Amino acid sequence: MSGLGMAAKGKKRMALSSRPTFGLLIPYTTTPWAERQWLGMARAARDLDVNLISYIGGVLKSSRYDEQANLLYDLALGKELDGLVVWSTAIGWNTTRREMADFLGRFSRIPMVSLEMEFPGIPSVVMDDSQGMGLVVSHLIEEHGCRRIAFLRGVKTHEGAERRYRAYLGALEEHGLPFDPSLVPDPNDSWDGIEAMKALLDGTGADFDAVVAVNDFMMLQVIPLLKARGIRVPADAAIASFDNLPEGASITPPLTTAAPPFLEMGRRSLELLLARLSGLEVPERECMPIPLIVRESCGCLPRLLRDLGAPDPLYAEGEASAGPAESQGRVWAAFEADARDGRRETFLPALHERLNRCVEDGEEAFAWLESLAELRRSASPWLEGLSPEARRRADARWSRGQALVTEAARRQIALDTLRSNSRQAAIRSISELFSATFDTEALIAIAARELPRLGIPSCFLSLYEDRDRPDGDARLILAYDEKGEYRLPPGGLVFPAPQLAPPQYWEDDRRATHLVLALYFQSERIGFAVFKLREDTDTSLCKTLRWQFSSALKGSSLMQRERAVAREKETLLRELQHRVKNSLAVISSIIGIESRAAEGPDTREILDRIGSRISALGALYDALYDTGGIERIDLALYLGRVVDSAAESLGSDARGIAFERSLGHCAIDLKRAGYLGLIVNELVTDCLKHAFPDGRRGRVGVRFERAGGNFILEVSDDGIGLPAGFDPERDKGFGLNLVALLARQLDGDVAFESCGGTKVTVTFAE
Repeated sequence: MSGLGMAAKGKKRMALSSRPTFGLLIPYTTTPWAERQWLGMARAARDLDVNLISYIGGVLKSSRYDEQANLLYDLALGKELDGLVVWSTAIGWNTTRREMADFLGRFSRIPMVSLEMEFPGIPSVVMDDSQGMGLVVSHLIEEHGCRRIAFLRGVKTHEGAERRYRAYLGALEEHGLPFDPSLVPDPNDSWDGIEAMKALLDGTGADFDAVVAVNDFMMLQVIPLLKARGIRVPADAAIASFDNLPEGASITPPLTTAAPPFLEMGRRSLELLLARLSGLEVPERECMPIPLIVRESCGCLPRLLRDLGAPDPLYAEGEASAGPAESQGRVWAAFEADARDGRRETFLPALHERLNRCVEDGEEAFAWLESLAELRRSASPWLEGLSPEARRRADARWSRGQALVTEAARRQIALDTLRSNSRQAAIRSISELFSATFDTEALIAIAARELPRLGIPSCFLSLYEDRDRPDGDARLILAYDEKGEYRLPPGGLVFPAPQLAPPQYWEDDRRATHLVLALYFQSERIGFAVFKLREDTDTSLCKTLRWQFSSALKGSSLMQRERAVAREKETLLRELQHRVKNSLAVISSIIGIESRAAEGPDTREILDRIGSRISALGALYDALYDTGGIERIDLALYLGRVVDSAAESLGSDARGIAFERSLGHCAIDLKRAGYLGLIVNELVTDCLKHAFPDGRRGRVGVRFERAGGNFILEVSDDGIGLPAGFDPERDKGFGLNLVALLARQLDGDVAFESCGGTKVTVTFAE
């Protein structure tokens, strides 16, 4: 037995439950190639009856904030996993081989499989980049006579990209074509196809009759640029690429490309881990071939217009791999058996069953049209030996099979559209709900109610206790599964973060596929979310929810911080108000003592007026303290106290002076309230001192209201009125001058009337 087999022999403990639990380290699941890789593993986990936990981190040494997501990989170190798959190329394309080896070394105690990169002592599942790219370049040379083939290299640190580049050079040499460096722009630090193509068109100016890109992502950027420059595809330049992205099949003309077996690689990696766990020997390297998908961008005719002769076994003519070869073989066998025995009817039921499975699993049902075309081509030799009636029945079954495929494809499109619309509506709904609240408890309640409607049967949401130690403790704030929401202690439940959830909520004998995603806002670590997925769950939904959670929790945190600051500010202001109020009371008392001790009446009057003004300001802080206000105050309360204070200080009750008040409830800022209080104090004091000489009785009115966008203050009396010939600009004493000065501070106007008494009106804008 090899060392790899011995390493796993005797390992009988199964993590979390009676079945194995395998982890996957992957930077994303939403790109087409990553989605196929992940789907291969998810379906394999279902078929092999194992648990799968996918840690969705980021690219190592990437720019911006991927490092906050990369910390999620550390959680796998503390989890009791039975095996680990690492998509090394995707995680480490921006690092050196040594740095990636060091990263993998951190997980050395866990049985491991590396995807797309090979390291000593670690089983790897790789695809044959050289063979796949060799097919692409050879097809352009052999089938289309291309001689000057440009090549867009992409990122130099990506090992797969470099292997494809070397395959390009090898294909040129194999066909006796010289290498022209001017046809190969220098690699860049990103997958920027436009930059590479501009370097070719504007920099080297080299003539070319074909362009090959290291991946479809770059080529899909290049195609609009070629069109803008007037270069027709494929008339002026054939194009081909590598990766078989869905977008490549949708453009015009459709893109010829090599089709990496991502789905099969994901499945095979779990099979190897399961074999290791059972003590079996596993190969240190498993290399999977890459077929060529021939479409129209290279100059070939559409698939159904080509010769129906035997295909070249090196090429995958169309997407004929719409299902496992075993199930496809059963459908073909049923067709042959039915054709030879006219009484059998097994082909159409078998095809119908397989198409239903395609629709359920999200595979491309329409690709079975290519399978049927291949079936008809392969069946032609032996169909010729059948009777005319048998051939007619076979053709009828074949035609009905095409109708079944068309119906299944139509149903699949309708179902995908329905799911997409439903998902988008649900996402919009939860986004609106999240954006409308900044309270953590309310966010948790919304998530617990809305996420099951999105098809997510279980979710654990946790916040880091110490954001500098994400592998330390976490606080679970939301937990629900198929049984419903769990009632957590107030403030959440603390547990070791690598467990992903407290054991009492996590352990379950049912098989499960989980996605773990980091929650962070820019450079700030927040926590992580664990989603349990159904077979048909779109992982892009989880990515969307991850950003929704992160933004909502960040907003809640900011709001809580703002509230804490506001509470602290309020406490400080209340304390300041209290101290100012006490200080004014002390000053007022001192002035009162000095006034009573003063010998001359003029001095006493001056001191009384100063004391009255201080009392007016003191009333402001009394009202603030009593009502708990810190920024605005109700003028009905405040001005009422100012009037009471002025009346009390001058003994209006003893003199028979009545007060009539009409004070509207208007909230106003403290600065303007202070000005108004001083104005009211001055005017009321003047009324009591000058309007009712020789013991006359009378009335003083104070009115404040809002009208037409203005505030209006009116103080009036029914006393002796203003002196004859009174000129407000010339004859005002200190008190009225102070009123005019304060009115200007309010950007207001003062008006005087004397008819059966005196009325002073101050008007200023709201």
